[in-house]
Amino acid sequence: EVCDVLKRDAKTADIPVIFLSGRSNVRERILGFEVGADDYLTKPCSQEVLTAKLQKIIEMYRQRNLLREQVKSVEQTALEAMATSFELGKAVRFVEKSQSYSTVERLGAALIEIVESLDLSACIRLNSRFSTFYMATGGNSVKPLEQDLITMLHTDKRFVDFVGLVNC
Repeated sequence: EVCDVLKRDAKTADIPVIFLSGRSNVRERILGFEVGADDYLTKPCSQEVLTAKLQKIIEMYRQRNLLREQVKSVEQTALEAMATSFELGKAVRFVEKSQSYSTVERLGAALIEIVESLDLSACIRLNSRFSTFYMATGGNSVKPLEQDLITMLHTDKRFVDFVGLVNC
């Protein structure tokens, strides 16, 4: 009964249980394993056998805990990979669709939309043959100082230009 209570409670379910009993019939042993015992020894039991069984169970529980930690790590890695893949997919879809935008303003709006969907903030500068547009996330306007900084970064060749994305 004690083993059954321990194994049903999530807080104590991992406690190893070894039965040491004078009852040696098969039914008693099976009942012990059914309620969650890790092992069942019958009396008389030598100290050497008990010690060996305890060492084996301790090692088994260490290995199980190590596997649980590895599973958590793998799950976390998989979740991060899926999130990264999802974000990369958004960027790839944007680049694929960028050819279809008919105006620089629409391209800028799409770029701002993708940046915001990634929970990022940005100020962007878009050049067409006829004019230059500045846009920012959050519906904010691009302040003159920000425009100057973006222009300086652009003219100092610190960014790679996307040329010919929009036919205007």
